[in-house]
Amino acid sequence: MFDTWLKMEPFLKRYVPASILKSHSGYRLQQRIREYLQGRFRFSASYLEYFLRNGLESPQKLLNEYINAHTTCPPGDTGDSFTSYERGLHIQVQITGFEWDRLQLDSHALQEAARIVQSHLINGQSPTFGPVTARLVEYGIARLREGHKGQIVEPLAFLSLMKWLENQNHLNLEANIRLRLGFQASRGDAYEELIILYLLRMLRYPVPFSTIFDFHSTPVWENDMAHIVGRLDGNDVPVDVLGDAPQNPGLAVVPAVLVTSHLFGPDVMIRCSSSPSDSTVTSTVLLMGQFKSFTDGNKESLDAGTISHGLTSLNRGHWFKQTPSHQRQKLINAIEKHRILRFVGGYPLPPDLNLTAASVSQAIEALGPNVTLASIKLDAFKAHFISEGEARNVLAPMEHALARKREASKMGIDDIKDSASATAMPAKKLHKKKV
Repeated sequence: MFDTWLKMEPFLKRYVPASILKSHSGYRLQQRIREYLQGRFRFSASYLEYFLRNGLESPQKLLNEYINAHTTCPPGDTGDSFTSYERGLHIQVQITGFEWDRLQLDSHALQEAARIVQSHLINGQSPTFGPVTARLVEYGIARLREGHKGQIVEPLAFLSLMKWLENQNHLNLEANIRLRLGFQASRGDAYEELIILYLLRMLRYPVPFSTIFDFHSTPVWENDMAHIVGRLDGNDVPVDVLGDAPQNPGLAVVPAVLVTSHLFGPDVMIRCSSSPSDSTVTSTVLLMGQFKSFTDGNKESLDAGTISHGLTSLNRGHWFKQTPSHQRQKLINAIEKHRILRFVGGYPLPPDLNLTAASVSQAIEALGPNVTLASIKLDAFKAHFISEGEARNVLAPMEHALARKREASKMGIDDIKDSASATAMPAKKLHKKKV
């Protein structure tokens, strides 16, 4: 199994001439092969067989077709600067894919596969999450590794699984999150995942920060074009596994999203690259978020205590508090060498950062001068998850919980349990990744 580049590279060099691999196109080709085909032998061997049959011509176009045949979507990192100089393919790529029909009939394996995909996309966990049921190995999605444990370790298999699941209405990310938003015990984690899903979608292509955030203190770069990036070979690279044209989904890419433990402070940190619309000069911006899914608060917003608590968690004085002081300062310095956008998200009650309450004002002042602070732009967030005519309303369970809470308050009932909480909890909750 080519589970590392050290194993894969000699095999590639054995069949592909150095004149190809040492060119600019060849260097990019090696990066893309590493990102997509790393794993079982047949992925790379099958691609090279097609390449030889095509006369060692048009490697980038061929790789695009090969990935598309597995995943049913073309890659976003198509190497346009190279494919424009390549000839059309002389051959047709025809492959035998994964056994989706058998997976669909196996409810246990199906639920497990869905949890693995979600844990990677919006909880920051590696898709090597395992061991998994042997059935996923049987269907070709997972591979046996050390100790004969099944794990999903291959980018092409993971990406194919993720794209297939998104077309299963009852198993896609939104359906899973909506279900868990209906339970009081799982609502907090589910709302956190929903915000991350929203940002992954909104920032997969360059957009102004101002389309996503309402700024409390407006930076000069509020209208810069920003998109999520990971790190590959020491460089920023665009990352998108949710769109119709995935980019850099491989395990070698340092994740763009970090879902932190309680030892850090913020709930999540997301790496972005930004630049003015009229410039190619880029800057790294780190998004640091705190999420609140409470039904207690003021009439239209979270109460002052909840808001000030969220703001305090974003204060550098509360980062890595249990880390030895010399290490803690190094971590803080590594973060603060970049621009930082601190934000608070809240639903069904949003945060009002302009509350006149002393605790909110003091928490904002404690963040320090020239700190960029924002909240999620509520109308855009709601529109993303509520379709026309509410045929698709992912946020409905949270809105119903707030309505029940307010109705109970009118009746003089101080504490009310969500009606959904009386039923069985959904499948086991995903754990946060510690950083």
